Amino acid sequence: MSIGLIFDSAHATRVLDIGPPTEKAEDTAAFRELWGDLAELRRFKDGNIAETVVWSITRPEDATQIPSRIVKHLLERHFKIPADNVTSITSDPTWSKIVQVPPTARDSVSTAGSEKLGFRPIMDAYDELYKVLKNVDDELPLAILTVQPASELLRFSSIFVPHPVDANRYPSAPDCLKYVPTADIILQFESSPRWPDDLAAIQKVKLAMFEKLAQVIVAHKKGTKVNIALEQGRSEIEDQASLEVFTAGVGFRVRIYHDRERTLLERIINGETQTFGTALPQPPLRLAVPALELHVRRFIWSTRHHSGIAPMHHRYPSYSSATRLLKRWISAHMLSLLISQEVIELIMAKVYLDPGSLATPSSAVTGFVRAMDLLASWDWRAEPLFSPLYSLNSTDGVKRIRFPEDARAEASKAFEQMRKKLEAAGNAPKAGWRVITEEDLEGGRYCDNVTGVIASRVRALAKGTLESIKQLEDLDVAVSTGKYDASGRLLTIRHCLRPQRKTTTS
Repeated sequence: MSIGLIFDSAHATRVLDIGPPTEKAEDTAAFRELWGDLAELRRFKDGNIAETVVWSITRPEDATQIPSRIVKHLLERHFKIPADNVTSITSDPTWSKIVQVPPTARDSVSTAGSEKLGFRPIMDAYDELYKVLKNVDDELPLAILTVQPASELLRFSSIFVPHPVDANRYPSAPDCLKYVPTADIILQFESSPRWPDDLAAIQKVKLAMFEKLAQVIVAHKKGTKVNIALEQGRSEIEDQASLEVFTAGVGFRVRIYHDRERTLLERIINGETQTFGTALPQPPLRLAVPALELHVRRFIWSTRHHSGIAPMHHRYPSYSSATRLLKRWISAHMLSLLISQEVIELIMAKVYLDPGSLATPSSAVTGFVRAMDLLASWDWRAEPLFSPLYSLNSTDGVKRIRFPEDARAEASKAFEQMRKKLEAAGNAPKAGWRVITEEDLEGGRYCDNVTGVIASRVRALAKGTLESIKQLEDLDVAVSTGKYDASGRLLTIRHCLRPQRKTTTS
């Protein structure tokens, strides 16, 4: 027998179920009859005493298994069906293990018990560092204007949870386990005439600011380790320095954003004359172009993208895990260096924000399967992908989030013109994905590396993945996506993956 369940995302992963109070004897008896030995009396802080059922979990990801545990318990208690005879797709522990650090590696270097906390340690460490940075203005030459996160580690979308490192065990750990991921943080100081108008001098000022900042952080956070890092291969006018901060077992990389850099670089590219005060030679155009690209990508795009993606985790609890699964799938096929993490997050945002005729996914596996269906059916040669990410905050309370019609029309027109130019130049096969947001109507901000060859490969892999998922039906397992046939019966995974096909269910 195959059964499909539609999850209520607000309650499906609830750890504590509260039953009737003790005063209602009849309801209490019914509650205990339903749950059996799982039901227990519990006194709450407000003094109330009620029947409850508590679903213990060892890590936050395990909450996705609660619906399956409920079904197995009820079937075994009331219908004598052994739990081993019940199989679930969305609640299968295999899915969560795919995006978990192997226990042997985690236990060798990470803080004991950190796997139970999920992303909380790095978020708490960021909050502490944020407080330090925002309260040391009197100890710095310039006041810090803004502190902004710009990392997948701080928006709950990294493949693996960044477990805090145990400093005592770290030295004896194998070299292959000593890598500590760092989360980018962007600082912006207040405007001041102290900043020079020479691009190379600006980079030297950043180094001086980092040195002072390192002293302040170490003084305010005992046990913190800091290091000034320089990137190899950067020209003297490119942003090249950062401050590595290791605190509470997690790592951060602090960078300094100075808005004057963009103006100076654009002047060089546009051929405008400018004075550097001491008759210094103007940097050549060949250095200014990559420097501007790096500046915009690192300080403008990254922070805006982060602010758009971060609310997705809070509005859709399963979005984070679904995105991590999709990133893991991309990495498993050796495509992670060609497909950026940002475009993967935008694709999954499209699945959740604009699900079409289907209901919004309420589980990570359903979100992943929908993404596979999208990648397999998307005719990227003929149309771009619209992800209404920045319409999320402007439509509070609205269930369906729509991409602005005027922006969609403008983006579609630009896409058609772009395709015509490529075809006229004979470069049409090189064009690949275009993922459009309200702030990127051309859709190429994160898709430059996804050429036609890569896009075709992803589509073929997605189709193969769907075929593998369909074979799970042979195990009498189904996944609900909230779609029904004409007779009102719930369609199983086979039909939800191909909703355009007219089929019947048995």
